[in-house]
Amino acid sequence: GIALTALFSRNGWIGAWLETSGHDTLRPHLTLDEDGNVSELSVERIDPTGADRAHATTVGLYRLGDDGLALTDRRAVLLAGDVTAVDVPTGMSTPDLVLINDLDQTFAAVALDESGRGVLLRHIADLEPLGRAVAWTALWTELRAGSISSADFVGAVLTARETQSGLLTSVLGWAQQAVSRFTPQDVLAGLAERWRDGARAAL
Repeated sequence: GIALTALFSRNGWIGAWLETSGHDTLRPHLTLDEDGNVSELSVERIDPTGADRAHATTVGLYRLGDDGLALTDRRAVLLAGDVTAVDVPTGMSTPDLVLINDLDQTFAAVALDESGRGVLLRHIADLEPLGRAVAWTALWTELRAGSISSADFVGAVLTARETQSGLLTSVLGWAQQAVSRFTPQDVLAGLAERWRDGARAAL
């Protein structure tokens, strides 16, 4: 009775998820100790709507090795406040990429830290399809926010040679928009030529 009332009220799950527009942004924060290992990992939930949505999701930790970017650990988390600590082993080596929601279990925008952003631009092809889908969407969001350049995004698309047809359709469309809508006029001709030649080579 009481639980169902809370669920179906405007202040409950339906009010937060079905009757409120927009989405949260989930951003990782790493704190390192004096040896350069992880002393704290947390996820910030940026909620512009005031809906106070909880997110049951995962945080994937990835490191670069001889075979490229690989998952080393994955942590299940319930994000129920503005900042949620993620339980990680003491003295854990610093991951090269922290990818929130890497199994695509919740509806939210995924932000990247500076290090992870650079790693993804070079190694996104190493991820499994679900993780790649989340990562491509994160990079597209970063482009529109001005955190990466259109040249960086187009370079990632050309280098990754995406093989999943559904992802490929989205990524090609985003790359085209990156050239046509998000490129300064003074570099437009060069990037358009690079995209044309790269697309032809890929074909």
